[in-house]
Amino acid sequence: MKESTRGALFQGLVAGLIGYVVVAGFFVALNLVLGRPATFTAGILGTALVGGATAHVGAVIAFNGVHILASMVMGVAAALLIYETELHPRAWFAFFFVFVAGFVFTSVVAGVVAAEMTEAAPWWAVIFSNLLAAGLSVRYLLSRHPWLSATVRDVAEA
Repeated sequence: MKESTRGALFQGLVAGLIGYVVVAGFFVALNLVLGRPATFTAGILGTALVGGATAHVGAVIAFNGVHILASMVMGVAAALLIYETELHPRAWFAFFFVFVAGFVFTSVVAGVVAAEMTEAAPWWAVIFSNLLAAGLSVRYLLSRHPWLSATVRDVAEA
């Protein structure tokens, strides 16, 4: 594996971790503000994930495992798209489209999963936390590629 690809994979894992921590932290804070246990949302969603077949702690662990894995996959995908954008600057719109599609997809999936559990994860909270996570993850990735914004701007103006 080329060094630059390894770097992109590492950056993607970091971006995914940032996204995971932001969303998880948001829901922990929301739960505490609403006077609920910190793991309330993860427990409810985890119970739905495993079909109610486990104790609260097991449900929280199961949900967080799936959540961190999904976040890492999305982070790596975003980092690889940025890497490809560096190689092919005129394809920046593809990165943007895939990023927006990924955000919409994760918001819809999270909303569908939580549809019957709106007390645990209301739509506004899902969308807000995902926007915050995506914004901070992309900010991290772009900070690793400072010339990318200028390149995209130049290509868009051409």
